[in-house]
Amino acid sequence: MRLFLGLWIACLLGPTALSESVDADAAVALALSRNPGLTAARISLVEAEGRREQAGRLANPGLETEFKPGLDGEQGTVKVGMQQQFPLTSRLRLERQVSRTLLQAAQAEVRDASRRLAAQVRLTVFEAAALQARITLRDAQINRSEEWARQLTQQATVGERSRFDADQLRLDTAALKLDRRRLGTEQQNALSRLRVLLGLPADSPLDVIQGLTP
Repeated sequence: MRLFLGLWIACLLGPTALSESVDADAAVALALSRNPGLTAARISLVEAEGRREQAGRLANPGLETEFKPGLDGEQGTVKVGMQQQFPLTSRLRLERQVSRTLLQAAQAEVRDASRRLAAQVRLTVFEAAALQARITLRDAQINRSEEWARQLTQQATVGERSRFDADQLRLDTAALKLDRRRLGTEQQNALSRLRVLLGLPADSPLDVIQGLTP
């Protein structure tokens, strides 16, 4: 029973604990497949394709029957016929042209929406990746500055350096930490926008693994 309960809890928590790791190409593919607007547009394209196939066709023929019973010992008669209506104008040809034009316009709209979504996703991915690279650089600068400040403080204690140098370095380190917090906020905002584009929940873990060329 405990094993079953543990597996059940793991199944419930498993999907929420997994982190989505994407680069630009993976993010674009994910966004194009999950975007509700594009999904609805693709369904509309299928419907428009069906209407195009049906446009300009003749109406289904009608079946006509006639039965006359026999009188005074005569045999009865049964007549069966097919009736097909033909338009007198070029309406069918015009229907085909209109349906084809509407389908091409809908396809162009879907392609344009897909292109714009892909461009926006790529831009957001590279923005998040660039911010992460700047955060990594700031962390390295902060660690180096703090280590240098400790060395200067030790040297100032024994009179080898001025304490002013250590105090100035601490101020510079505080400015670096403030900028690091600003970059972290901007990166979280970028990831939030990316989650919306990818159709992910707002609290879904997301990791951008896009490499940046120097």
